Amino acid sequence: MEYCITKYISEGSFGKIYKAVNLITKKKVIIKQENKQQNFLINEKKCYDILSNTNITPLLFSFTQTENFNLLILEYYGKSLGYYIERSSLITVYQKHNYTNLSIRESLSIAKQIITILYHLHTNNIIHRDIKPENFLLYNKQLKVKDFGLSTIGNNFTSTSKKINKKGNHAGTPRYVSVSGYNGFEQTYKDDFESAIYLIIYCFQGFLPWQNSIEIPIPKENIKMEVLFERTPSIFLNMFINNRKLANNNIPDYKNILKMI
Repeated sequence: MEYCITKYISEGSFGKIYKAVNLITKKKVIIKQENKQQNFLINEKKCYDILSNTNITPLLFSFTQTENFNLLILEYYGKSLGYYIERSSLITVYQKHNYTNLSIRESLSIAKQIITILYHLHTNNIIHRDIKPENFLLYNKQLKVKDFGLSTIGNNFTSTSKKINKKGNHAGTPRYVSVSGYNGFEQTYKDDFESAIYLIIYCFQGFLPWQNSIEIPIPKENIKMEVLFERTPSIFLNMFINNRKLANNNIPDYKNILKMI
């Protein structure tokens, strides 16, 4: 076998994840495994192939289908963004109040990279549908995105939202999913962008007002904007408001958005 597994990382409904080393090159890799009957890794491989020239994802080394399993082998790129937000050794004035450990400059740099990543995803007609700190990797100040098992590929959206699921039955993580997505509507570009703004707020503030609530969508909809963006630069509030006005099938104006940061 070309790889030696060094650590079991996690297991979920989508399969198992391992850390391993290439016995020839000695490089660290991530191995994702799912049962042959599932197709999350097949979908994920399609996304990595589409994005192969963008430098916004870890490298895809191989995809293999055995008699029983699908296996995806990826570059090991380091720790998640969530690790640095919650456990960074950088001490700021906000830490004693359980705020983020990231500085304002670091948060701005990360915000710009998150939005740049969305630009590449959306111009390639990929909706990620699970934007959260754990799905971004940070190494040498460069951010990359991962985990496309829930992503959709295509641009056949209508201008108005289309309900496809019951409320609460949605793709993505409740803390970061858009209000529309949580309510069962089809997720498009603007839903990814809304999730990204929640993540950016989390970078600046280290918390979201609803994160300890069991019923997340109610406080999301009722939270006042000045509370939600209390310690986040106002440019992101403006982005958030403009995104809410966007037609369902329109891609945010990323070039102008990036100029604002």
